[in-house]
Amino acid sequence: MDDFEKLRYLIGHWIEHGREHAIAYEEWAKKIQQLDGGTEMASALRDAAKKLYESVECLMTLPHEHNHQGHYHE
Repeated sequence: MDDFEKLRYLIGHWIEHGREHAIAYEEWAKKIQQLDGGTEMASALRDAAKKLYESVECLMTLPHEHNHQGHYHE
Protein backbone atom coordinates (compact mmCIF):
# COMPACT_ATOMS: atom_id res chain seq x y z
CA MET A 1 0.00 0.00 0.00
CA ASP A 2 1.54 3.30 -1.05
CA ASP A 3 1.15 6.56 0.85
CA PHE A 4 -1.74 7.78 -1.31
CA GLU A 5 -3.67 4.55 -0.71
CA LYS A 6 -3.03 4.87 3.03
CA LEU A 7 -4.19 8.48 3.00
CA ARG A 8 -7.40 7.64 1.09
CA TYR A 9 -8.09 4.98 3.69
CA LEU A 10 -7.31 7.33 6.59
CA ILE A 11 -9.53 10.07 5.17
CA GLY A 12 -12.43 7.61 4.99
CA HIS A 13 -11.72 6.60 8.57
CA TRP A 14 -11.59 10.22 9.74
CA ILE A 15 -14.89 11.00 7.97
CA GLU A 16 -16.68 8.07 9.59
CA HIS A 17 -15.35 8.70 13.07
CA GLY A 18 -15.74 12.46 12.82
CA ARG A 19 -19.46 11.96 12.20
CA GLU A 20 -19.69 9.54 15.11
CA HIS A 21 -18.01 12.02 17.45
CA ALA A 22 -20.21 14.91 16.29
CA ILE A 23 -23.32 12.82 16.96
CA ALA A 24 -22.01 11.97 20.45
CA TYR A 25 -21.40 15.67 21.17
CA GLU A 26 -24.99 16.47 20.18
CA GLU A 27 -26.37 13.63 22.30
CA TRP A 28 -24.44 14.81 25.35
CA ALA A 29 -25.56 18.39 24.75
CA LYS A 30 -29.19 17.22 24.88
CA LYS A 31 -28.55 15.26 28.08
CA ILE A 32 -26.94 18.10 30.00
CA GLN A 33 -28.70 21.21 28.71
CA GLN A 34 -31.38 21.07 31.42
CA LEU A 35 -28.95 20.40 34.26
CA ASP A 36 -27.75 23.17 36.54
CA GLY A 37 -24.73 24.66 34.78
CA GLY A 38 -25.26 22.52 31.70
CA THR A 39 -26.37 25.24 29.31
CA GLU A 40 -22.89 26.58 28.66
CA MET A 41 -21.41 23.09 28.21
CA ALA A 42 -24.27 22.07 25.91
CA SER A 43 -23.70 25.16 23.79
CA ALA A 44 -19.98 24.45 23.51
CA LEU A 45 -20.66 20.83 22.56
CA ARG A 46 -23.09 21.90 19.84
CA ASP A 47 -20.52 24.37 18.52
CA ALA A 48 -17.86 21.65 18.49
CA ALA A 49 -20.24 19.29 16.66
CA LYS A 50 -20.94 21.96 14.04
CA LYS A 51 -17.23 22.55 13.47
CA LEU A 52 -16.59 18.83 13.27
CA TYR A 53 -19.32 18.43 10.62
CA GLU A 54 -17.66 21.26 8.67
CA SER A 55 -14.34 19.44 8.91
CA VAL A 56 -15.96 16.23 7.68
CA GLU A 57 -17.45 18.09 4.71
CA CYS A 58 -13.98 19.37 3.84
CA LEU A 59 -12.52 15.85 4.06
CA MET A 60 -15.30 14.51 1.84
CA THR A 61 -14.01 16.63 -1.05
CA LEU A 62 -10.82 14.55 -1.03
CA PRO A 63 -10.39 11.09 -2.56
CA HIS A 64 -11.23 8.54 0.13
CA GLU A 65 -12.33 4.99 0.78
CA HIS A 66 -16.08 4.88 1.31
CA ASN A 67 -16.39 1.61 3.20
CA HIS A 68 -13.14 0.90 4.96
CA GLN A 69 -12.82 -2.18 7.13
CA GLY A 70 -10.92 -2.37 10.39
CA HIS A 71 -8.60 0.33 11.64
CA TYR A 72 -5.42 1.71 10.22
CA HIS A 73 -3.63 4.33 12.28
CA GLU A 74 -0.27 5.80 11.42
